[in-house]
Amino acid sequence: MRSALRFFSVLILIVVFTGLSLPAYAQTNNPPSGGGGPCTSTNTIGDCVVSIYRWSLGAGVLLALFMIIWAGYRYITAGGNAQAVTSAKEYFFAAFVGLIILFAAVVILRTINPDLAAPPPLPNI
Repeated sequence: MRSALRFFSVLILIVVFTGLSLPAYAQTNNPPSGGGGPCTSTNTIGDCVVSIYRWSLGAGVLLALFMIIWAGYRYITAGGNAQAVTSAKEYFFAAFVGLIILFAAVVILRTINPDLAAPPPLPNI
């Protein structure tokens, strides 16, 4: 259990630090706009909050799906060990409850303010 927790902690840190790092453009006169984090190309604090909400919702769904896959792997490799099967079922249940909470948050926010939970418009190509 502790090794799995350590593994997921390191994985989350790697994703956060590599996903949010921006290159330094010290030698250029006009650095590129956007492309780094959730609040790089927004104009207001409200847009920034909506961007952070959308990024965190996507990250939460990806993490929950990864945990479901990990629980399935642990269940398959349990080899008849009752404790390992119970642990895998608990992981699956917790990840599934997390997905339900995330989708409930979207439904509640869409009920309160439809603009907050709406997907961003696609750019014209």
